Amino acid sequence: MGEPVTAPQGGEQTNKLLGANTVAFHQGYSLPNLTATPMAKAGLPAVGAITGAGGTPNQKAERLANRIAVYHFAQPDAGQAASAVADTISFFQGQLRTGHQCIASADEALTASHSPIWWRAITSLRITTSVLADRGGDYATLAACVLDWLQFHTSLNVLGEIPSGPNAHKVLLPGSRWKNDSACARFTPDGGGQGGYPKDPLTDQVNNIVHQLIMTGTVPWNIPGKLFTLRPEAPDVAGIALAKQIVDSGVGFGDAKTSRLPQLRSKLIVQRFANGHRATFPEKMPCALEPALDAYTNYSTGEMCMSRNVGDCPEPTFEGSPTETVVEAVPLGTADCG
Repeated sequence: MGEPVTAPQGGEQTNKLLGANTVAFHQGYSLPNLTATPMAKAGLPAVGAITGAGGTPNQKAERLANRIAVYHFAQPDAGQAASAVADTISFFQGQLRTGHQCIASADEALTASHSPIWWRAITSLRITTSVLADRGGDYATLAACVLDWLQFHTSLNVLGEIPSGPNAHKVLLPGSRWKNDSACARFTPDGGGQGGYPKDPLTDQVNNIVHQLIMTGTVPWNIPGKLFTLRPEAPDVAGIALAKQIVDSGVGFGDAKTSRLPQLRSKLIVQRFANGHRATFPEKMPCALEPALDAYTNYSTGEMCMSRNVGDCPEPTFEGSPTETVVEAVPLGTADCG
């Protein structure tokens, strides 16, 4: 812990620096009270990365998580701590106006590609704010904001959860920042896996595992134990290790399992059938970067499809009448998205 991380330029490197801080902090400060362990003596590897206010929504989320951790525990500073609390409350409360995971006019709703960074930030904040909440006042407000976010996101994940078949327990929904070179991508599992985690290119493993830890406290797949251990060389899966700490320590996720859907920047419609579900953004996602607007899965075959435009995937064959859920858009609209 604490070895300096070189600070190259660019957004990906910013994520690397902030992620290194998150991992190092939680290696050095342990629950239930975030007391310093011997590893804390090395300090954080990239404290300089926590200054500034720019970046993408996921970077802003983790920078705020770093600031809360640093200024309350690693390098206490009353003035900086108060500023970090105020900024983090504004970050969460602002999403009530602009949409879940949308900061100003940058919409990262339901991103799979950047979900590991969101979960690294949110699980870190759940841990630190659970310790700070007893101070009352703004600290209680901040802790409630984090729990609200968890409840909102879990309620969305439930809409896309696959209940059975070869992809059971995963979450498939379209969303922002879809990393795919083609307009449409299809996937059907080959029947492998043998009890392990059945990988696929359309859902995010971190989101799937954290969702199950929130919903059940356990993981339904036989996954390597190292995923539950914070490792500097594996910051992308740190959200899994932190979620496991939250479960094992009894901190918990509040009322995350009680359905409470947020509003998004763009309307989402989810239709669930007996043998599958389909989710679409019928009015597109004007504030999002390279979004996927349509996704479906057949539970029995495990087939998945995701596309940049509604209707680019082949029309799925579903059974029975659907149960339809509409996740409404915020009143703000998308006129300022350019």
